[in-house]
Amino acid sequence: MPRHFTEEEKELIRGRLLDVGLEMFERYGLDKTNIEGLTREAGISKASFYAFFNSKGDLFMQVYQRERQKAHQFYRNKYDNMGPEVEIGAIVAGYARDMRDILSKRPILDIMYKFRGLDLISEIGARESLLSYNHEMNMEMAEMIQGWMDKRGTFSISGRIIAEMLRALNFLRWHDYAIGYDVYDEVIERLTLSIVDTLNRSKISDQPAITS
Repeated sequence: MPRHFTEEEKELIRGRLLDVGLEMFERYGLDKTNIEGLTREAGISKASFYAFFNSKGDLFMQVYQRERQKAHQFYRNKYDNMGPEVEIGAIVAGYARDMRDILSKRPILDIMYKFRGLDLISEIGARESLLSYNHEMNMEMAEMIQGWMDKRGTFSISGRIIAEMLRALNFLRWHDYAIGYDVYDEVIERLTLSIVDTLNRSKISDQPAITS
């Protein structure tokens, strides 16, 4: 029988499970991480796990949500405060490279781009929650890019299209073998520059769509 925890203990244990989950999911992957190992590392009984999360998939979704939100906020802090004198192409190119860098270092964020990655989440509810949250964050990313554009002029292309073009590049990470390891980096960089060129050529006016 799981023991009774105080509210303070619950908060501490929940945070510890999220931290342990992050470490184990990134080290072993979702399929090889189990509740017994998670609770052992967190210092609680296996039965007590369910006082905090409904399942391993529920824990994974909440870890993913926390880490993606942190990454999104980092980029907002980095790029939102850049003045309108910084060209939109430079911002989008820098953001694209940052995205690739963090995905290569953070396996938990890469699951949405990994081939059949969602198949690793067996619980339908957790999978649907993850898909819903990911869609929400993708919309926030599109709005963020649109905001960068609006401060620098008027464009015939939307921030949503640019955001999805950048995301499409990330899916190619799991086809590097097919593209060719020896040319993959150059291909991705040239595609990034093509997106930037598309954005630059879509500029209609230097007049910002909004004032800051």
